[in-house]
Amino acid sequence: MFKIGEKLRDPKIIGAIIEEWMKDKPGFLIEFLRNRKVLKLIYANIITDFLGEKEFYEDFFKELDNAKKEVKIYSPFVYSARLMGKGVLNKLRECVNRGVSVEVFVRPRGDPSIFDRDDYERCLDALKKSRIKVYELSEFHAKLVIIDRETVYVGGINVLSHKEGSPDCMLKIKDPDVAEVLLNKIQEKIP
Repeated sequence: MFKIGEKLRDPKIIGAIIEEWMKDKPGFLIEFLRNRKVLKLIYANIITDFLGEKEFYEDFFKELDNAKKEVKIYSPFVYSARLMGKGVLNKLRECVNRGVSVEVFVRPRGDPSIFDRDDYERCLDALKKSRIKVYELSEFHAKLVIIDRETVYVGGINVLSHKEGSPDCMLKIKDPDVAEVLLNKIQEKIP
């Protein structure tokens, strides 16, 4: 009927799997969720990619092209080499011009770990002039993107300041429940 790791999108197949487990089983839901094959199926359906730097930006730009409502980027730092030199700002502007809300969460201007303050200021000003909402947060180091409350990237890449050639990567998850949990968790941390 299905193979582990295969992406299941057909609700009829998923329903058939659940029905099979329901037959004559008290507490079927607990047993169903404890089953490793079922957990693998669940994860196979929400974790879509493990992306290196090059693959991440290609995929991220495609997702931005398809964004409908909102983009939230949590990147501790922002530098012009990535923001302007690699086209990230242009993609974010395209989103805003289509009516997509874009919010960026970064470290505050006075943070001692910012090594080029003038560049940082220019980047924050460019974001704001592009009608992108910028929030400066202290003691913050999340590296996360959430698009339309469904597509999530989480990992080691500082999306707005990442240096080329870094071994960092991002995990891509397409699931509204995961996006909601992450948004709620990060909201708890934001004053």
